[in-house]
Amino acid sequence: MIRDLQLEIGRQTYESIATSALNSAKAITRRKIAAGDVVESIMSNAFPDANQWPMVALNGYYSTANEVANLASDVNTSMQIGLLVLVEPGEEAYAFEEHAKQYYKDQGYPEDAGTTAAGFGIRRRDETSKTGYTLDRTGENNTYGSTNKVLVPVLDHSTWKSPMLMYDTHVSSTAIDSIIDCSRRHNEDPLSASLSVHSHYGLPCSKPTCSVVTGFRTRGEDLISLIYKPIYANGRHNETKLVGMIGLSVNFKDVLHSVIPDYFDGIHAVISTHSMSENHTNIEYSKATYDIRSGVPQLKGPGDLHLEDFDTYGRSIVLNDISTDASDAVVYTLTIYPSSFSQYRTGSPLVVAIGLAAVILACSIMFFLYDTLMRQESHEQRAILELKRRFVRFISHELRTPLQTVSMGIELLESDIVTYNPRLANKDAKTPTHPVSKGQESTSIPIDEASIRFWHEIAVDIKDNAAGAVSILNDLLNYDKVETGVLHIEAEVVDILQLVKKTAKRFTAQAIQKQVSLTLTTHCPGGVPCEFEVDTALSNLKVLGDSMRLSQVLCNLFSNALKFTPSDGFVRVNVRFCICRNCNSWALLQSVGHVKGRVETDCPVAGSVSIDVVDSGVGMTLNQVELVFKEGVQFDANKLQAGGGSGLGLCISRGIIDRHNGVISAKSEGKGKGSTFSVLLPLYDLGSPLQDSAKQSTAQNVELNRVESTCNSTCSQGQVLDDPVEKAKHDTMESPPPPPPSKSPPPLALPCCRDKPHHDILVVEDVASSRKMLIRLLERAGHTCEPAGDGKEAIQAVVKNMEQDVEQGQHMSIPFDTILIDYEMPICNGPDATEEIRKLGFDGLVFGVTGNLLQEDVEHFLSKGADEVLPKPVTLALINDAWKRHPRQPPQDKVEVPILDDNEIDVDGISV
Repeated sequence: MIRDLQLEIGRQTYESIATSALNSAKAITRRKIAAGDVVESIMSNAFPDANQWPMVALNGYYSTANEVANLASDVNTSMQIGLLVLVEPGEEAYAFEEHAKQYYKDQGYPEDAGTTAAGFGIRRRDETSKTGYTLDRTGENNTYGSTNKVLVPVLDHSTWKSPMLMYDTHVSSTAIDSIIDCSRRHNEDPLSASLSVHSHYGLPCSKPTCSVVTGFRTRGEDLISLIYKPIYANGRHNETKLVGMIGLSVNFKDVLHSVIPDYFDGIHAVISTHSMSENHTNIEYSKATYDIRSGVPQLKGPGDLHLEDFDTYGRSIVLNDISTDASDAVVYTLTIYPSSFSQYRTGSPLVVAIGLAAVILACSIMFFLYDTLMRQESHEQRAILELKRRFVRFISHELRTPLQTVSMGIELLESDIVTYNPRLANKDAKTPTHPVSKGQESTSIPIDEASIRFWHEIAVDIKDNAAGAVSILNDLLNYDKVETGVLHIEAEVVDILQLVKKTAKRFTAQAIQKQVSLTLTTHCPGGVPCEFEVDTALSNLKVLGDSMRLSQVLCNLFSNALKFTPSDGFVRVNVRFCICRNCNSWALLQSVGHVKGRVETDCPVAGSVSIDVVDSGVGMTLNQVELVFKEGVQFDANKLQAGGGSGLGLCISRGIIDRHNGVISAKSEGKGKGSTFSVLLPLYDLGSPLQDSAKQSTAQNVELNRVESTCNSTCSQGQVLDDPVEKAKHDTMESPPPPPPSKSPPPLALPCCRDKPHHDILVVEDVASSRKMLIRLLERAGHTCEPAGDGKEAIQAVVKNMEQDVEQGQHMSIPFDTILIDYEMPICNGPDATEEIRKLGFDGLVFGVTGNLLQEDVEHFLSKGADEVLPKPVTLALINDAWKRHPRQPPQDKVEVPILDDNEIDVDGISV
């Protein structure tokens, strides 16, 4: 049953393919025959008078015939179309040769067109001649004894530089005589004469149907057939006169190409003729068989070579069913047989059954895999959702906690201010106030020193909690930069020992307050006396990197050590230098792989420096040591660090050290046995001693609990760090707690710093409260400010300021030297407004201010003309540091700024 089903499928498929192939082959043949009709019609209409022949000249015949041939041919073969003219022997033949030579010259044909070794002229093949050709103008030398003495040379051809030009086709083809005889009979037959009844009215005579399709010809390894289409013109007596022919070739490989789909193998195509009357040809067969595989036909041989087993499947069609009265016309028939149905059969029903079982099994496996993948996808989606929830909870807790303190502190300050000045309560009904007695309604309560101390403590708490919230956001941004590989490292020479000392001093107060011993020990290379400075022995060896980022790592390690170390414990910082390649740290540094964005230098690595932070704190298990540098890792966060911290500090530190070609590691002997965090950095040989701007100061040696310096454990004296403790900048990962309150009250207001540089500032901020407080801070520092609520107002303010600056005879305004401009604002944002301001010719400083510190946003702001981008919350310290990095240039000559009309500036479609 399965075999019968397979056979039926194969038979039906074959029937469909065979029917389509036969129709396609016939359509291709018709298209080729029609190409000859087109060219014949062009010539007969171009030269309708028989007297014009054979001296005709059609400009552009080559390009026209070639285009027609290409339209009618497959891309894999080419059809040739030639123009044949009838020439009378003798004088007309000589005159024709002169005409042809001039015609080829006018058409731009090669000089040797129509020329052989025998010379230029009408020629025929001659086996007795040394050249193989001989010129013939008699028309008598044909190979089959023709009674028609006429020359039929090829005047033009669709192939450039064709060797057939001027070749007499009459000498080797009975088809020419067949057309001549058919045309003569047409003119002699009275019935044919009656068809020319309209000729005396000047209308064209009827044309005889004398086309001829020849039998098989060979062209290389291909079989072709020639088709001759006669050209008629009106003679002197209105008779239809044969004056020329269009000869074209049909390649049967072209006819059969692509008629069978390439997925079907096993077709035999048999092409046969109904007669073979041309006895001059050496072609022995009237049938030929093609084997078609993957849509490509190949000549199998002469005769009908199809398999007899498939006789009943033969399907036939006539290819050239044209009507003609010529005696030598040949009709071609195409018959298609299958050569095999094996592609639709299997070896046995068992194989089919096994195949079906395999298909079912494969489908089951696919469904199982699909279900597994969908479960995995669902699990990953839930994990991502859980991560999002954890992130939201983390942000909510870590930001709300400090903001709660800020909110309560501000509310307390507001309440106390209203208490001491009751008249302010009437200006805002929502402000909570204490009951005020009747006698106090118009008088203010004197402010005592205890209240001032309380307000100062609240202000310090507000500042510290705000800094903590900013630190959390900085951790998130730094973590994103580390993970995406865009963490920027400023390569510079770093005095690592001084950096460690300077960073350690920031945590002196915190260590004292927590009663933790903080010591710093320096181990120098062997053989260096301890009384010499360390940088004297290592003057050529320095760390190359970003001092700010390295300080960020050290701050994180010191802060964690102090945080997790109980009172009466210790934190020891050991700095070890190694300048030999035999030390253990050398192999560890050499194993560091390539990290995107790392420090690149041509200086050789000649040593290493190891910074070990050892504490006697809570310690870690082996599993915790393996996870400690992962993102978001916090061990017993609520118990050990009161729920604080982001859990990103060590992950960020690892990314920073990786980009310095270093290694950061951790170890612990277990719970309650303390931990050791080590940073290993390479020392580069810079070639010559670096001259520091100033040697290490020896003034005021104040002990930092106990700071020791030992070289190979041989030193007995301690090296101490300068005091007082420097304030930590806001660019560190952890801000140390403030020192205990002073006994003397702080000043109520900042004095104007008249000894500092004065700046004229345009403050652009859309939030009114932020704009007001920033201006108040700047004015208290002695600067002059002007507000603007958005980018459009900023542009207007700059235009007005610049116009007033150049007006003569009027009050001269002070030009802005600095613009502080927010990023996100309505109407016109900060970058677009900065771009327009720069176009106006403003050459002062432009500091962008934004809460979004993603690298692409910062770069966008800078590309629009900003000198620097400051993070929110912006402080006086940040602004002062920015001014130091961008010192004011000497005043330049004023450039006259034209007075602008209201509509001369356009920002995002908004006229300014």
